[in-house]
Amino acid sequence: MQVHVAVRNDLHNHLRHCSTLLLDQISDYAQSFPESWDTTRSVPGIKGPKALGDLIESIIAAILIDTNLNLDEVWRIVEPLLSLIVTPDKLELPPLRELNELCDSLGVFHKGKVC
Repeated sequence: MQVHVAVRNDLHNHLRHCSTLLLDQISDYAQSFPESWDTTRSVPGIKGPKALGDLIESIIAAILIDTNLNLDEVWRIVEPLLSLIVTPDKLELPPLRELNELCDSLGVFHKGKVC
């Protein structure tokens, strides 16, 4: 998800590195989205470079420190970056949690074990 945020906001263009491999991975990932890309979905089979996720996490951490750990202020600043990408109805559940919730709703699990 953070990788989407980095590419959607063109932050990947500001990442400083000396790796041609990383540059190729970032370029391939950024070019994998069409101009009118649906930011709510990831492209199947394409995993963004971890460095882009780390970039977003670092930016958020720096904002947290600069605001003297004021989470409300951090959210006020970061929320526009995440809008259109992160909303409760667009979040993908981890597969195991999704399976557990489906099984619970169908009554398949009993006391945490498969019946």
